[in-house]
Order: sequence, then C-alpha cells, then structure tokens
Amino acid sequence: MIKKNMYTGIILIILGILFLLYNLKFFNLAWLLFLSAIFLIVRYILKRGILYLIIGLCLFAFSSVSLIDSYIRFGINLKPFIYLLVAGCGLVYLFYRTRERNWLLLGSILIALGVDSLIGQLWLSFLPWGRFFLIALALYLCYILVYRVNGIVWPKYISYVMLVIGGILIFLNRDVFRFRDIRLDYLFPLILIIIGVRLIHLARER
Repeated sequence: MIKKNMYTGIILIILGILFLLYNLKFFNLAWLLFLSAIFLIVRYILKRGILYLIIGLCLFAFSSVSLIDSYIRFGINLKPFIYLLVAGCGLVYLFYRTRERNWLLLGSILIALGVDSLIGQLWLSFLPWGRFFLIALALYLCYILVYRVNGIVWPKYISYVMLVIGGILIFLNRDVFRFRDIRLDYLFPLILIIIGVRLIHLARER
C-alpha cells in the first residue's frame, strides 16, 4: 500500500509540474500532451497496465501530428501515416510482451498501411498496387520471424496472394513504367509461369 501511494504521489507531482509549466507558457498544449504521452508510456514499461499504454499511444499520435504541423511543412497529410505507425508499433510491442502472434500480424499490417499512405502521396502511381506489395511483405516477415517456427504456413500463402494481386494491378497500370517499349503482355504470363513452377517445386519437395 505504501509503495502504491508513492507511485501515485510521483504521478501527481509530475502531472502538476507539466500543467504548471503549461500555464506559465513554457510550452503549448501539443507539448503538454506529448510529454504526458511519454510519461504514460514509460509508466507502462515500468509498472505495466495496458490502459497506460493505450492512452499514451493515443496522446503520442495526436500530439506528434500537431507538433509536426507546427514546426515542419511537408505539403502532405501525415496523419494517417503517424496514426497507423504508432498503432502498429504499439501492437508489435504487445506481441513482444505477451507473445500473442495476432498482435504481431495486425501491427505489421497497420505499419504497412501507414507506409502505403505516405508513399502513396509522394508517388501517385504507387496506388493501389503498392498497398498489396507492402501487406505481402509484412505477412511474409511475420511468417519468417514467428509463424514458421510453429509450423503455421497460412501467412505465407496469403502473402503470395497479395503479391499476385499487386502484380496484376501494376501491369494494368502502365503509367508505372517510363519506358513504353516494355512488353507487359509478355512479362505478366512469365511471372505466372514462374510462380507456378515455384509452387510445383515446393509440392515435390514435400
């Protein structure tokens, strides 16, 4: 009980100092939320409590967007990227703490979608085929790092499906290529043949 009261007292003191500095105009509301988020995340790392992590990550995402908009002008919308990246990293960290594979899978997909939202604004031709490539990469990395050890193969096959869908979309969008002399009509069947040969080879090995 004494130890619990001590931690509660420390929390109140730190929060009081932050609000005092905010009222004294040392920093704005975005900085107050950002510092509070860091404190809550550190509090979770030291003493656990999933609620601290959730609130900390939410505050970190919102405050980061506000701070970036205040100091840096990119000309692009960073909100989807930051929100998805923070949420994905949080889920990956939960996997690290709990070893629950679903957290890693979901977190990796969110990170892939976040990267897709950023690249898609910088390179319009990247949409929509790039999203499938990034998700395929995320799923395959999850398979290599975690699922393969446990004999689970479905993430690998889903990544193959995402890769094929992305390949179909990239060949339908011919503006991706700068050189018009590339014979896409020949490349796409060749890719299908290569994938088919690979699948037959894997089946024979088993």
